[in-house]
Amino acid sequence: MQGNIVNKDTMRKMDAATLKREGISEYTLMKRAGQALANHIITADWFNPSMKTVILCGPGNNGGDGMIVGKVFMDKAYDVLTVVFGDDDKRSDASNVAKSALNKTEKTWDSNDNWDELDRLLKQADIIVDALFGIGVSGDLREPYNHIVHMINKTKAIRIAIDLPTGLNADTGEAITAIKADLTLAVQCLKYGHLMQDGKDVCGKVEVVDVGIKPIDAFLPRRTVGLEALAHSFKKRSSNTHKYNYGNVMIMGGTKMMPGAPSLAAHAAYRSGSGLVFHLKHENDDTTLPQALLEVMHKQYRTSNDLRAYLEKADAIVFGVGMGSVSKEKQEALDVLLSSNKPLVVDADGLTVFKALQHHNLPHKSFVLTPHEGEFKRLANVDTVTVEAAEHYNKTVGGVLVLKGSTTLIVYKGVASFMPLGTAALATAGTGDILSGLIASRLGMGASLFDAATQGVLLHALAGIKASEKMGEHAMIASDLLTVLPEVVKSLTPLSIGRFQ
Repeated sequence: MQGNIVNKDTMRKMDAATLKREGISEYTLMKRAGQALANHIITADWFNPSMKTVILCGPGNNGGDGMIVGKVFMDKAYDVLTVVFGDDDKRSDASNVAKSALNKTEKTWDSNDNWDELDRLLKQADIIVDALFGIGVSGDLREPYNHIVHMINKTKAIRIAIDLPTGLNADTGEAITAIKADLTLAVQCLKYGHLMQDGKDVCGKVEVVDVGIKPIDAFLPRRTVGLEALAHSFKKRSSNTHKYNYGNVMIMGGTKMMPGAPSLAAHAAYRSGSGLVFHLKHENDDTTLPQALLEVMHKQYRTSNDLRAYLEKADAIVFGVGMGSVSKEKQEALDVLLSSNKPLVVDADGLTVFKALQHHNLPHKSFVLTPHEGEFKRLANVDTVTVEAAEHYNKTVGGVLVLKGSTTLIVYKGVASFMPLGTAALATAGTGDILSGLIASRLGMGASLFDAATQGVLLHALAGIKASEKMGEHAMIASDLLTVLPEVVKSLTPLSIGRFQ
């Protein structure tokens, strides 16, 4: 799923700009879109003209697109029934023109009709096309549409959503009640909702249909990041080389109760190519790391000057993994780190420490923040996680924001990139620590903040996919990623990267 990604407001502005630029009517654009959508379905390998199709059309322009699809199917003498909901006086002019083109072959449904009859028609269908609302949904569905969604989800038909499944929020990806589509045909562009939160679960396969709507100059479309970002990350090493050529990663984190977090981060850094990794703690810290990874060195510091001396030796730092509650010592340590110009990954409990310092005038912006949704809400003081909230926060604070989720956002200079690759198996303790180590490893080898974040997130996703294939998504644990990382890294050359696509 690569290409431009927009929110619903931008999509509407793109529609309006296309009408103005081409000097065409809303119905002409609707007809063009509907015909493109119909042709996309008809030319699919799985489509058979003998299939019985029921098209459900709502009161808005999404419903108008569906009516055009119905007209194309009708003209080809396919077995199609177009069902129209809503009153004509509340429909747009373009949608009413689309309805009139059906020549009264459509079935208009209202609250007085027999819902058992609709249920029967849906159960008889081979294909159900959802053209009820598209991008027009925010919040929960009201009746009768809530009831209709439940009826559709109980059928065995192939469910195709035009633009977005009914019930899915185009901007947030939230779906309280939504049609669970097998295929979603995104009109012109991916929407934020296709990729965020519940989007992946309700959209099924997403295919973008070009209907001739162009981007607008006032909005920079957001993009997905793909495996090409890793294509030249692991070049053949020179024979005349040593460990210091591949980065020295310093890790600060862990408590007596959570000693494994810094070990996971250290192991990930080593397995993704770092030449040296050491764990640094304050002399009053009683954390003892597991000895499973013999290559990690263990250091202590007493004063801020001691910490600065160790900083001189480090090429990248991880701060916060398994660190526990905020303390004066931790705040002082992070203050020293932020005052340097060394690239820094702040994760987990370190984000709480960062929040206490973020209102200071930070001298450098060489940091990557890696919150999950709950951590981001606390960090940014927001109730809802949105792309706009992530972009605003990053623009305010600086650095790079890696907002972890079913689709991870990588935000730099106030612009989000979407990384949809991954697996639900990563929803287990410790995987975030591994991500921090992967990003720090790339930083230590000289990658820019954005490139290191992107490469780390991609490596993390690929390792998660491979580990879940071996262990299953329910049984996989974080350390399983470390087992497969060598295989993933070994595979990531320009010649072999295609096998992951």
